[in-house]
Amino acid sequence: YSCLLDLLRKNANGLKKICLFHDSQWWVRYGSGGSEFVVKNRFLKKELKKQSPDGAVVSVTIGSYDGSWLVIRERGFECSVGAPSSLEECLAHFYDQMESKTTEGKKLAQKWDAVVSSF
Repeated sequence: YSCLLDLLRKNANGLKKICLFHDSQWWVRYGSGGSEFVVKNRFLKKELKKQSPDGAVVSVTIGSYDGSWLVIRERGFECSVGAPSSLEECLAHFYDQMESKTTEGKKLAQKWDAVVSSF
């Protein structure tokens, strides 16, 4: 964790979230939206580097027993094989609900704009 400690000293005021995992793995998110990490799983590493239409990474977790992982993004998630299916279903339901609320909000705003523009 020595490189993490150096990172924390340099950026103490700009850190938003820190996730620590077994085997000296970690992920840090800055207030600016950027992040840095040390993870051993190549698929997780690829997911964390990816530019996703679901937005920035918000949180990361790694299972200590089997190494399964979960990446939470602003508008979606990605998980490894071996992640609990009940968790995957729950997250999918949550993001579906969030998407429908966003769509409803956009429709309401469009109606409001139409009403206001008619005056």
